[in-house]
Amino acid sequence: MKDLLLFKEFHEKQTSKDAIVNDFVKFVIDGIGIAKPYPKISLNNDTDFGAKNRSFGQFNVGSDEIMVAMANRNLADALRTLAHELVHYKQKQEGRLELNNADKSGADGSSIENEANAVAGVILRKYGKLNPDIYQ
Repeated sequence: MKDLLLFKEFHEKQTSKDAIVNDFVKFVIDGIGIAKPYPKISLNNDTDFGAKNRSFGQFNVGSDEIMVAMANRNLADALRTLAHELVHYKQKQEGRLELNNADKSGADGSSIENEANAVAGVILRKYGKLNPDIYQ
Protein backbone atom coordinates (compact mmCIF):
# COMPACT_ATOMS: atom_id res chain seq x y z
CA MET A 1 0.00 0.00 0.00
CA LYS A 2 2.82 2.40 0.85
CA ASP A 3 4.40 1.88 -2.60
CA LEU A 4 1.07 2.68 -4.24
CA LEU A 5 0.82 5.95 -2.28
CA LEU A 6 4.36 6.92 -3.22
CA PHE A 7 3.60 6.21 -6.88
CA LYS A 8 0.43 8.31 -6.64
CA GLU A 9 2.32 11.21 -5.06
CA PHE A 10 5.03 10.96 -7.71
CA HIS A 11 2.46 10.83 -10.50
CA GLU A 12 0.58 13.85 -9.10
CA LYS A 13 3.82 15.84 -8.86
CA GLN A 14 4.70 14.96 -12.43
CA THR A 15 1.23 15.88 -13.65
CA SER A 16 1.39 19.15 -11.74
CA LYS A 17 4.84 19.95 -13.16
CA ASP A 18 3.67 19.16 -16.70
CA ALA A 19 0.63 21.41 -16.22
CA ILE A 20 2.86 24.25 -15.01
CA VAL A 21 5.22 23.83 -17.96
CA ASN A 22 2.30 23.88 -20.42
CA ASP A 23 0.83 26.96 -18.74
CA PHE A 24 4.24 28.65 -18.79
CA VAL A 25 4.72 27.95 -22.50
CA LYS A 26 1.36 29.58 -23.24
CA PHE A 27 2.33 32.53 -21.01
CA VAL A 28 5.58 33.03 -22.95
CA ILE A 29 3.99 32.57 -26.38
CA ASP A 30 1.35 35.19 -25.56
CA GLY A 31 3.80 37.46 -23.76
CA ILE A 32 6.38 37.79 -26.51
CA GLY A 33 4.08 37.17 -29.45
CA ILE A 34 5.35 33.92 -30.91
CA ALA A 35 3.40 33.07 -34.06
CA LYS A 36 2.46 29.63 -35.33
CA PRO A 37 3.93 27.23 -36.12
CA TYR A 38 5.19 26.73 -32.58
CA PRO A 39 8.46 24.95 -31.85
CA LYS A 40 8.63 21.36 -30.69
CA ILE A 41 9.60 21.30 -27.02
CA SER A 42 11.33 18.33 -25.41
CA LEU A 43 11.92 18.13 -21.67
CA ASN A 44 14.99 16.00 -21.04
CA ASN A 45 15.41 14.04 -17.79
CA ASP A 46 18.97 12.88 -18.49
CA THR A 47 21.01 13.81 -15.41
CA ASP A 48 24.10 14.23 -17.64
CA PHE A 49 22.44 16.57 -20.18
CA GLY A 50 24.14 19.70 -18.84
CA ALA A 51 27.59 18.15 -18.73
CA LYS A 52 27.24 16.63 -22.20
CA ASN A 53 25.94 19.82 -23.83
CA ARG A 54 27.59 22.44 -21.61
CA SER A 55 24.17 24.00 -21.34
CA PHE A 56 20.78 23.29 -19.79
CA GLY A 57 18.89 24.17 -22.96
CA GLN A 58 19.20 24.22 -26.72
CA PHE A 59 17.31 25.59 -29.67
CA ASN A 60 17.93 23.72 -32.91
CA VAL A 61 17.47 26.35 -35.62
CA GLY A 62 17.09 23.77 -38.39
CA SER A 63 14.40 21.62 -36.78
CA ASP A 64 12.76 24.30 -34.61
CA GLU A 65 13.16 22.02 -31.59
CA ILE A 66 13.80 23.27 -28.09
CA MET A 67 15.34 20.88 -25.58
CA VAL A 68 15.49 21.71 -21.88
CA ALA A 69 17.18 19.72 -19.11
CA MET A 70 14.82 19.08 -16.21
CA ALA A 71 16.70 16.56 -14.04
CA ASN A 72 17.97 17.79 -10.67
CA ARG A 73 16.85 21.39 -11.28
CA ASN A 74 14.54 23.77 -9.54
CA LEU A 75 11.42 24.24 -11.65
CA ALA A 76 11.86 28.02 -11.83
CA ASP A 77 15.40 27.59 -13.17
CA ALA A 78 14.23 25.12 -15.83
CA LEU A 79 11.41 27.49 -16.83
CA ARG A 80 13.88 30.35 -17.22
CA THR A 81 15.89 28.16 -19.58
CA LEU A 82 12.73 27.32 -21.51
CA ALA A 83 11.87 31.02 -21.80
CA HIS A 84 15.41 31.75 -23.01
CA GLU A 85 15.10 29.19 -25.80
CA LEU A 86 11.61 30.43 -26.73
CA VAL A 87 13.08 33.93 -27.11
CA HIS A 88 15.60 32.45 -29.57
CA TYR A 89 12.69 30.91 -31.48
CA LYS A 90 11.01 34.34 -31.63
CA GLN A 91 14.28 35.86 -32.83
CA LYS A 92 14.34 33.28 -35.62
CA GLN A 93 10.76 34.12 -36.59
CA GLU A 94 11.81 37.76 -36.85
CA GLY A 95 14.79 36.84 -39.06
CA ARG A 96 17.35 38.02 -36.52
CA LEU A 97 19.27 34.76 -36.00
CA GLU A 98 22.16 34.01 -38.28
CA LEU A 99 20.88 30.69 -39.57
CA ASN A 100 24.16 29.69 -41.19
CA ASN A 101 26.19 30.68 -38.14
CA ALA A 102 24.29 29.78 -34.97
CA ASP A 103 27.53 30.00 -32.98
CA LYS A 104 27.80 33.71 -33.77
CA SER A 105 24.19 34.48 -32.83
CA GLY A 106 24.53 32.50 -29.61
CA ALA A 107 28.01 33.74 -28.71
CA ASP A 108 28.58 34.88 -25.14
CA GLY A 109 27.88 38.60 -24.94
CA SER A 110 26.21 38.84 -28.35
CA SER A 111 23.15 41.07 -28.55
CA ILE A 112 21.02 38.03 -29.44
CA GLU A 113 22.19 36.05 -26.41
CA ASN A 114 21.95 39.04 -24.06
CA GLU A 115 18.39 39.69 -25.22
CA ALA A 116 17.40 36.06 -24.61
CA ASN A 117 18.90 36.22 -21.11
CA ALA A 118 17.22 39.50 -20.21
CA VAL A 119 13.77 38.73 -21.63
CA ALA A 120 13.76 35.25 -20.04
CA GLY A 121 14.53 36.81 -16.66
CA VAL A 122 11.69 39.31 -16.97
CA ILE A 123 9.24 36.62 -18.11
CA LEU A 124 10.15 34.36 -15.20
CA ARG A 125 9.71 37.16 -12.64
CA LYS A 126 6.28 38.03 -14.05
CA TYR A 127 5.19 34.40 -14.11
CA GLY A 128 6.60 33.76 -10.64
CA LYS A 129 4.51 36.58 -9.18
CA LEU A 130 1.40 34.85 -10.53
CA ASN A 131 2.62 31.34 -9.66
CA PRO A 132 4.95 31.46 -6.63
CA ASP A 133 4.92 27.65 -6.31
CA ILE A 134 7.53 27.42 -9.09
CA TYR A 135 10.18 28.46 -6.57
CA GLN A 136 9.63 25.49 -4.23
